[in-house]
Amino acid sequence: MHDDALSILGSAKLRNGNDAKKIENNIMGNRLYVGNLSFQSNADSLRSAFAAYGSVTDVHLVTDRESGQSRGFGFVTMGTNEEAAKAIAEMNGATLDGRALRVNEAEERQARGGGGGGGGGGKRQRW
Repeated sequence: MHDDALSILGSAKLRNGNDAKKIENNIMGNRLYVGNLSFQSNADSLRSAFAAYGSVTDVHLVTDRESGQSRGFGFVTMGTNEEAAKAIAEMNGATLDGRALRVNEAEERQARGGGGGGGGGGKRQRW
Protein backbone atom coordinates (compact mmCIF):
# COMPACT_ATOMS: atom_id res chain seq x y z
CA MET A 1 0.00 0.00 0.00
CA HIS A 2 1.04 3.54 -0.49
CA ASP A 3 2.08 5.62 2.54
CA ASP A 4 -0.82 8.08 2.19
CA ALA A 5 -3.27 5.17 1.91
CA LEU A 6 -1.77 3.59 5.02
CA SER A 7 -2.20 6.76 7.04
CA ILE A 8 -5.80 7.10 5.86
CA LEU A 9 -6.40 3.44 6.61
CA GLY A 10 -4.85 3.75 10.07
CA SER A 11 -7.00 6.73 11.03
CA ALA A 12 -10.09 5.08 9.59
CA LYS A 13 -9.47 1.97 11.69
CA LEU A 14 -9.38 4.15 14.77
CA ARG A 15 -12.75 5.70 13.92
CA ASN A 16 -14.66 2.78 12.53
CA GLY A 17 -13.70 -0.71 11.36
CA ASN A 18 -16.20 -0.52 8.47
CA ASP A 19 -14.61 2.68 7.09
CA ALA A 20 -11.22 0.96 7.09
CA LYS A 21 -12.64 -1.97 5.14
CA LYS A 22 -14.10 0.36 2.48
CA ILE A 23 -10.77 2.15 2.03
CA GLU A 24 -8.89 -1.14 1.99
CA ASN A 25 -11.16 -2.47 -0.76
CA ASN A 26 -10.44 0.56 -2.97
CA ILE A 27 -6.71 -0.13 -2.96
CA MET A 28 -5.66 -2.63 -5.60
CA GLY A 29 -4.23 -5.89 -4.27
CA ASN A 30 -1.63 -8.01 -6.00
CA ARG A 31 -3.31 -11.41 -5.52
CA LEU A 32 -5.33 -12.40 -8.59
CA TYR A 33 -8.13 -14.90 -9.09
CA VAL A 34 -7.72 -16.86 -12.33
CA GLY A 35 -10.82 -18.78 -13.42
CA ASN A 36 -11.92 -20.97 -16.33
CA LEU A 37 -8.60 -22.82 -16.36
CA SER A 38 -8.20 -25.93 -18.45
CA PHE A 39 -7.73 -29.13 -16.47
CA GLN A 40 -4.43 -29.45 -18.36
CA SER A 41 -3.12 -26.11 -17.04
CA ASN A 42 -0.41 -26.37 -14.41
CA ALA A 43 1.49 -23.98 -12.15
CA ASP A 44 4.35 -23.62 -14.64
CA SER A 45 2.12 -22.67 -17.58
CA LEU A 46 0.23 -20.17 -15.40
CA ARG A 47 3.47 -18.68 -14.03
CA SER A 48 5.00 -18.23 -17.48
CA ALA A 49 1.82 -16.64 -18.88
CA PHE A 50 1.65 -14.05 -16.09
CA ALA A 51 5.43 -13.46 -15.95
CA ALA A 52 5.10 -11.43 -19.15
CA TYR A 53 3.46 -8.68 -17.05
CA GLY A 54 5.79 -8.64 -14.04
CA SER A 55 7.26 -10.77 -11.31
CA VAL A 56 5.12 -13.68 -10.14
CA THR A 57 5.72 -14.41 -6.46
CA ASP A 58 3.24 -17.28 -6.01
CA VAL A 59 0.95 -19.57 -8.02
CA HIS A 60 -1.68 -21.76 -6.38
CA LEU A 61 -3.92 -24.09 -8.39
CA VAL A 62 -6.94 -25.31 -6.46
CA THR A 63 -7.43 -29.06 -6.65
CA ASP A 64 -10.08 -31.49 -5.48
CA ARG A 65 -9.11 -33.05 -2.14
CA GLU A 66 -10.16 -36.56 -3.08
CA SER A 67 -9.23 -36.89 -6.76
CA GLY A 68 -6.37 -34.38 -6.92
CA GLN A 69 -7.80 -33.02 -10.21
CA SER A 70 -7.78 -29.29 -10.87
CA ARG A 71 -11.00 -27.50 -9.97
CA GLY A 72 -10.50 -25.08 -12.87
CA PHE A 73 -9.33 -22.02 -10.94
CA GLY A 74 -6.36 -20.74 -9.03
CA PHE A 75 -4.53 -17.71 -7.69
CA VAL A 76 -1.50 -15.80 -8.94
CA THR A 77 0.32 -13.30 -6.75
CA MET A 78 2.18 -10.57 -8.61
CA GLY A 79 5.13 -8.62 -7.22
CA THR A 80 3.39 -5.22 -7.14
CA ASN A 81 -0.10 -3.79 -7.41
CA GLU A 82 0.82 -2.13 -10.72
CA GLU A 83 1.94 -5.46 -12.19
CA ALA A 84 -1.29 -7.02 -10.97
CA ALA A 85 -3.38 -4.31 -12.66
CA LYS A 86 -1.46 -4.80 -15.91
CA ALA A 87 -1.90 -8.58 -15.72
CA ILE A 88 -5.65 -8.21 -15.20
CA ALA A 89 -5.94 -5.85 -18.16
CA GLU A 90 -3.97 -8.14 -20.46
CA MET A 91 -4.92 -11.63 -19.26
CA ASN A 92 -8.67 -11.29 -18.64
CA GLY A 93 -10.20 -12.96 -21.70
CA ALA A 94 -6.83 -14.19 -22.99
CA THR A 95 -6.56 -17.84 -24.04
CA LEU A 96 -4.42 -20.29 -22.08
CA ASP A 97 -4.42 -24.01 -22.93
CA GLY A 98 -7.47 -23.50 -25.16
CA ARG A 99 -9.63 -21.67 -22.59
CA ALA A 100 -10.50 -17.97 -22.26
CA LEU A 101 -9.35 -16.94 -18.77
CA ARG A 102 -11.30 -14.92 -16.27
CA VAL A 103 -8.86 -12.80 -14.28
CA ASN A 104 -9.68 -10.31 -11.54
CA GLU A 105 -8.50 -9.21 -8.12
CA ALA A 106 -8.94 -11.99 -5.57
CA GLU A 107 -11.45 -11.24 -2.85
CA GLU A 108 -10.80 -11.80 0.82
CA ARG A 109 -11.89 -15.29 1.80
CA GLN A 110 -15.19 -15.25 3.66
CA ALA A 111 -15.15 -16.54 7.22
CA ARG A 112 -16.76 -19.95 7.28
CA GLY A 113 -18.79 -21.17 10.20
CA GLY A 114 -17.78 -24.19 12.16
CA GLY A 115 -19.34 -27.57 11.62
CA GLY A 116 -23.02 -28.12 12.18
CA GLY A 117 -24.30 -28.72 15.65
CA GLY A 118 -25.40 -32.13 16.80
CA GLY A 119 -29.05 -33.03 16.96
CA GLY A 120 -30.90 -33.19 20.26
CA GLY A 121 -31.98 -36.80 20.00
CA GLY A 122 -33.46 -38.79 22.79
CA LYS A 123 -36.95 -38.69 24.24
CA ARG A 124 -38.39 -35.27 24.97
CA GLN A 125 -39.41 -34.77 28.56
CA ARG A 126 -42.76 -33.22 29.32
CA TRP A 127 -43.06 -30.67 32.08
